[in-house]
Amino acid sequence: MQSNASSSRNNSGKKVIPFNKARKLVAISASVAIVALFLLSASPFLATPLSFAASTSSSVVRAAPPYIPGQPGATCNATIPCPMGVVDYGITPSGSTYSYTANGTYSQTYFNSLTLHGCTTTSNGKPVKGCSMSDQLNAIVEDLATCEGSLCLEGYYWTQDVFAIQSQVGTSNTFNVYIYDNIWNFTSAKSARIYVKPTGTCIDGSPFPASYPEYGCTILGKTIQVQLPFVVDMSTLTYVNSNGSAVVSFSAYIYNTATGQVYFGPEFYDTATFPPCTLCFSGFNSPVYIVGGSDPHGPNYIANDLGGIGGTESVTVPAISVSMSTDYILTGFLFPIPVPHAWSEGGTGETVSNVHMVPSYNCNLNLCEYTPGPALGVTGTDNNIPLY
Repeated sequence: MQSNASSSRNNSGKKVIPFNKARKLVAISASVAIVALFLLSASPFLATPLSFAASTSSSVVRAAPPYIPGQPGATCNATIPCPMGVVDYGITPSGSTYSYTANGTYSQTYFNSLTLHGCTTTSNGKPVKGCSMSDQLNAIVEDLATCEGSLCLEGYYWTQDVFAIQSQVGTSNTFNVYIYDNIWNFTSAKSARIYVKPTGTCIDGSPFPASYPEYGCTILGKTIQVQLPFVVDMSTLTYVNSNGSAVVSFSAYIYNTATGQVYFGPEFYDTATFPPCTLCFSGFNSPVYIVGGSDPHGPNYIANDLGGIGGTESVTVPAISVSMSTDYILTGFLFPIPVPHAWSEGGTGETVSNVHMVPSYNCNLNLCEYTPGPALGVTGTDNNIPLY
């Protein structure tokens, strides 16, 4: 049940937009596909997850430096932009705390309408700053162990599955997009380098230089084009394979809800495999996603965020209408599970302006309750509120 203040606000005539039943069926079928891939890839009889289609890439995209989100209570308004989305910090709308672990995370963002400023590229082919945006699935993995020399190291890692909207094609409903991922070491407050870089199956095969603390992958060297309305499903999964190595896998699925055209996936486009931890005690290497509490770098959370495209970029969105959801995945469950509570202020360094989040409500007669499920992002002032 929502708080009295929220109930009165909703009962005062605030419009609640219903979700189309067909949209829910699409969401269910997509989530089943992702979980089916997980069950196959995490099988103890498979040393590595699924193989990927060939592609080429000319560059690796670097995300923003690790960011300590403001959490509930942070200021987000017309002059202070924030990443906007559906984020579970392990904090209820009333302020009480909780925690849980999961084997994976899952997000879905339905882009019904979107307008970006016209984008051009710089001399090195990158989009002009401030005219591109991203949808990011960000989360914290704990108890992931790897070895460096004779040391057995267990720590926290920040995983990012990123759908980047590079540009809008004129004033049309067509957008140029690509996909990438990152892993950051959150074991220290300074987000130190990953002690041993995981071996990934990135198509471009370009490792990050030693000066960067993260592992990264760009899956699509050339951009692909999508048309509104489209849906972006992403998931990240962690487990220990049959060789005793900790694994983090990234998947994506992009499709048009009007025509049924599939632009990408569903597939695990990247698998980061850490060296096996033969020096660690039995049971020491047990990676899981964690919500609630904090690691040395900041709070633990799962987030489906809208923001800039990289490097702490902020983008102003002239017009937008999206539906966003954030779930977690447990081994043995067929469907992803909605996070129990969510806030609108996200957990990445990139921010977005002019995006206003609307809570997820279930209204029966004069009684409205917060319900776990998709929340709306519409054109308006950035806000930091409980969504459910």
